[in-house]
Amino acid sequence: MSQRKTSRAPGAGEVSPPAGPMPPEAAAWRAGIEAAPCGIIVFDRDSRLVYCNDRCRALYPAADTLLRAGSLRPAVAAARLDGATRLADGTIALADGRFVQVDETPTEDGGIVETHNDVSAARHQRDYLAASEARAAVAERRLLAAIAASSEGIAFWDASDRLILCNDRYRELFPHIADELQPGADFPNLVRLAAVRRGPVLGGESAEEWSRRRIAYHRNGGDRGIEQHQSGDLWLQTIERRTPNDCIITVCREITELKRRDQALAQSESRTAQAQAQLQEAVELLSEGFALYDADDRLVLCNQKYRETYARTGGELEIGRRFEDMLRAGIARSEYAVD
Repeated sequence: MSQRKTSRAPGAGEVSPPAGPMPPEAAAWRAGIEAAPCGIIVFDRDSRLVYCNDRCRALYPAADTLLRAGSLRPAVAAARLDGATRLADGTIALADGRFVQVDETPTEDGGIVETHNDVSAARHQRDYLAASEARAAVAERRLLAAIAASSEGIAFWDASDRLILCNDRYRELFPHIADELQPGADFPNLVRLAAVRRGPVLGGESAEEWSRRRIAYHRNGGDRGIEQHQSGDLWLQTIERRTPNDCIITVCREITELKRRDQALAQSESRTAQAQAQLQEAVELLSEGFALYDADDRLVLCNQKYRETYARTGGELEIGRRFEDMLRAGIARSEYAVD
């Protein structure tokens, strides 16, 4: 039988095979090394290269001339590391941007087997994840700082309605349960506790009725929010939103001064309406027609006698109409005798 020669020239990566057929165990050994998913270099006890598989050659094309049988291990290492950087974790950063992890295993006869794994994808993914986590950490610190500095009470609840965090302002707005506002606190329990401790003004509702209504709003939310009357005549406006991950954000702002102004305005409008009604009753008692115009000559009020006197003007005698307009309407309807 004729001798079968390898396609690679002697010294191109392995020791030239001896004359005669390749022993089955040697053929299997080399086939196994070539089939390995990583680069492999085998050195003997004298640190001379015995075998290097093709995958390893692909990792270090610039060192190809030294990846030959008989090359000394230090020279091979120097060629591989030319332009490369060994990182703290032992990974080698190649000049072309790839990363290789090298592991060494001693053999029974005193040699060394090196495995070279291209870990570029994993390394880039790890670096991307680290950068992403760093950005997330910065964003979280900024968010926490903004929440802490906010003039509004802010609380975050998880999908199970348990408190994740809240700022100091939120605790200030709910002093009756401030001691219970700790991470993990259950929202429905906090609401019921607040009602029992007389934090909110129940307005005729029982504690259980008020609690059910408050919990329902918390879970369903609403664009306009709700107003809460707290003990000590404190008024709060609460708005709650559910996030895409099923958490809930609660924002509470104090509106006590706004409510007081609204109440004062309502009282003022009520007094004005009452005074207007009393004035109207008074002028209706006059025996003659009476009309009152403002500084812009617009009708403020008039009595029935005045309307009867200028009956032809009729519907033009409307509150807010200008005197000149009503006069022209009266002339057009022959309300006045004109010579």
